[in-house]
Amino acid sequence: MAFDYKNILVEKKDRYAIITINRPKVMNCIDVPTSQEISDAFAKLDVDPEVFAVIITGAGGKAFCAGDDVNDDWSQSPFGSAWGMRVATRPRQRMLMDIEEYSFPVIAAIDGWCLGGGMNVALACDFRIATEKSRFGMTEVHLGFHDDWGGNARLPRIIGEARAKELYYTGKKIDSAYAEKIGLLTRVVKDADDLLPACEELIQEMLKNAPIALKFEKIALRCAHDMPENCVMELESMMDGIVIESEDLNEGLDAFFHKRDPKWINK
Repeated sequence: MAFDYKNILVEKKDRYAIITINRPKVMNCIDVPTSQEISDAFAKLDVDPEVFAVIITGAGGKAFCAGDDVNDDWSQSPFGSAWGMRVATRPRQRMLMDIEEYSFPVIAAIDGWCLGGGMNVALACDFRIATEKSRFGMTEVHLGFHDDWGGNARLPRIIGEARAKELYYTGKKIDSAYAEKIGLLTRVVKDADDLLPACEELIQEMLKNAPIALKFEKIALRCAHDMPENCVMELESMMDGIVIESEDLNEGLDAFFHKRDPKWINK
């Protein structure tokens, strides 16, 4: 499977992949072509039988992603019209949905600035691991913009409505220690040398488990945001009907009773 892109790098490792936003000269800001490349990469990885998790990170050591590429936006016509704004925004929104709906776990590996659109990329991931030097903020208000990438839904779910309002209304930047305290981050590591190993450690813990179970758990957790509790339980029961017939469930039970490590096949 070919991954030939201009603005991102894709590297396949042992049962997972790393996507690197490779625009360090502009602090890895995301323009329309970059958002389309990320969407395309996730679509390809989603059908790759050898990949069960993705790490997304930024090149250069200064920024994970400093947000929207405003220069790209203003070059588009007719940007000033309502329809032009929609045309400019939708590829970014689709990219975030593609990250969020990817079948397996996604980890944001954050080193440096993570602002605006970059925060939205991180929020679309299942986990966020950052270095101590990293800084975070919803800074659109400083430019007269508002967040139009979907963070108004995602951020309150992760850190609570009051904390989300604080970040949105002030546009202030927070450090990793505070971000971890309010639940934005899964883990903080000392520096960049520790970042990918920490992500890989988490992946290896998850991949001890059945891939099909991870896939269904991710669907259930995502759907549970917007469903009443009784509907969530109905969904879980329907999923049980599929999982109960899987080869991986039989393998997991057999391994448990025979006190051996399971050999998952994702079927």
